[in-house]
Amino acid sequence: MAEANENEIPQHRSCTDSITLTRAQVLVGIATYSRPDQDNLIWLHGWAADELNGSRCRLTEELKVDWTTIWRVWSGKYGADITTFMGRVARLRKRTEASRRKRFVPTVVTDRIFQLCDVARDRSTMVMISGPTGRSKTWTLLEWKHRNNHGRAVMVYALEYGGFRAFVESIARALNIGVSGNIYNLTRSIENSLDERNILIIDEVAHLYPTGKAGSIQGLEFIRGLHDRCHCGVVLSCTEGLPQMITRGRWGVWFDQLLGRIELHLKIPKNFSRQEVAELLGAYIEDPDPALVSAAREIANKSTRGCRDLFRHLDRTAQVAEDLGVALSDALLRKTVEKSETVLQLPTEK
Repeated sequence: MAEANENEIPQHRSCTDSITLTRAQVLVGIATYSRPDQDNLIWLHGWAADELNGSRCRLTEELKVDWTTIWRVWSGKYGADITTFMGRVARLRKRTEASRRKRFVPTVVTDRIFQLCDVARDRSTMVMISGPTGRSKTWTLLEWKHRNNHGRAVMVYALEYGGFRAFVESIARALNIGVSGNIYNLTRSIENSLDERNILIIDEVAHLYPTGKAGSIQGLEFIRGLHDRCHCGVVLSCTEGLPQMITRGRWGVWFDQLLGRIELHLKIPKNFSRQEVAELLGAYIEDPDPALVSAAREIANKSTRGCRDLFRHLDRTAQVAEDLGVALSDALLRKTVEKSETVLQLPTEK
């Protein structure tokens, strides 16, 4: 294997900056390797697509191995021991995952979301997460995906436009599949790229709910079909309105089979608990006092944007506290929020 020194970045005379190997091709190529090696190679392929935008040049620099070697290992055509190569992959994976963990604040809510994703992955089941906007659903799902599931977790945002074709194309792109050709071949390529090792995460799945006279159930039924045929885990994430529409809306009669596949449903409440707020405050101050927790909780529960507004106010208050050389307190938080709201008010004539 052509390798570079671990402390040096390899020099490339030329590099076509595109990883053309699809996930389906990688699955076939690595089939004879050990299961741990397969998992790490699938992770590497997914990580390169997600974090490096599918750039083979950046991948060779991060891994410090030439592209030909990477291609041969992924294709199952290396023809020699891959222990050294896999050691590099393992170190890269450990380094990237450790770096990302530093930027995430775990709470009782994010822990529950993690647990649900773990169940969907490990048991190849379908689960649902619903809750109001601003309750950390999307951010937590992205974090779970990034931590240790590149190549296994496929996360897709269900677009509010474009219909079934646009939704299928978004899954294909997430799997590094070209989107040209007819819809039948595209759906078959997606099915060939997923198996029981995968988990398909659909965010904003409510966008797939049929609306208008031309409404179609194709998107939601396609998800069910992938789960049935590929045996992959599925996570459906949505606001609290979708479960009600699926069960009691005018299209509800069509979704009995989909509902029958959902084994667990995590319902996130609108209001923040004291425990959750204290955990969020832990990112700004060690052991926050009860008064600060109460003030932050009041602000979060009053807002229609949840964590988004809370973090915005906490960021500003923390900056003010640093500038003044004082501790972050409930009084300072309330004053900062009040000033922020005052700026947005327009004067009225009496």
